[in-house]
Amino acid sequence: MNTIGVLVLVCVSLFVLYCFLWFIFVFMKYLIFARKSDKLKSNVYNISENGYQYTIAFPRFLKNAGNLAVTDNDLDTVLFIWPHVFKKTEFAVWIGHEETGFSAEHIYLNKNLMPLNLKYEEFINLHKSEVKERMEKAYSKWPLLCFICPM
Repeated sequence: MNTIGVLVLVCVSLFVLYCFLWFIFVFMKYLIFARKSDKLKSNVYNISENGYQYTIAFPRFLKNAGNLAVTDNDLDTVLFIWPHVFKKTEFAVWIGHEETGFSAEHIYLNKNLMPLNLKYEEFINLHKSEVKERMEKAYSKWPLLCFICPM
């Protein structure tokens, strides 16, 4: 076998290995999260339970951009979770209330529900109970989160 053939074989083997590892470490966790859920569209699943919506957005092929979301039926406060196995799990919240204003973007939080950008601290403190409630709902709905990112 010539050098180019060996190089192609090595590249193909590495790509297949990468695909396999992505499937095991990224895609499989979303399959676990999506158990007993209804498919909304090609890569989004939903569970409606006790006045809350639990949404699982699967990552695209070879990407790690899937997320989990928890909200009530009014969609006024949405908690987003990007669970990661090998790096820190990310949290964000979108809050929409006419009385206090709207967060026009995701407000990224640490696992203690404090905003990473301190300019949002007062806004988050106003809605801390709602955000905490969504976080508790997420951990009770998806126990695997306890292993990925303990509270």
